[in-house]
Amino acid sequence: MSDGCADALAPTNRLSPGQMDASAFSAFGAEVDDTLTLAQISAGLPALGRLSAALSRLSWPDGAAGGVIGRFLTAEHHLVKLAPPSLCADATTLGVAPLSEPAGTRRFLPRYRPAMAAAESALGAFRALLSRYASTGEGRLLSSINLLAARYARNAAATNRTAAGTILTELGIRS
Repeated sequence: MSDGCADALAPTNRLSPGQMDASAFSAFGAEVDDTLTLAQISAGLPALGRLSAALSRLSWPDGAAGGVIGRFLTAEHHLVKLAPPSLCADATTLGVAPLSEPAGTRRFLPRYRPAMAAAESALGAFRALLSRYASTGEGRLLSSINLLAARYARNAAATNRTAAGTILTELGIRS
């Protein structure tokens, strides 16, 4: 967060619940969490590029497999190319007008959520495709990959909760 928005939400600590829109604060919290997730995913862009290049060199026995791979790569690229919101601007707006959801939050969440859902769905189809073509010996490898992916997701969620708490504290929210 930039220095310009430290304690941007601090004035809301003095307000009663009736002076704030809980759904606006909930949406802003979701925006913070989703922005952190997007940052983690975007950090993997170089690896996604390498995976994309490697998959494009492979030949698959049917067009359906190529379609699954194409949808997976397209969905992942679309997700990582989303512009992150300005959390500082949205926090400042919410601090000044706590009865309405910031416009930036309203713009970001409807772009991010469908892109994330599409990427998750395409990833599931891609993993299923890999399982279909795996040899017996590779089945254990794919199981290990699935376990590591689940562990990564749990760790990323925990990291997001910690980071979101830090961000909200910096913005002046008291728990």
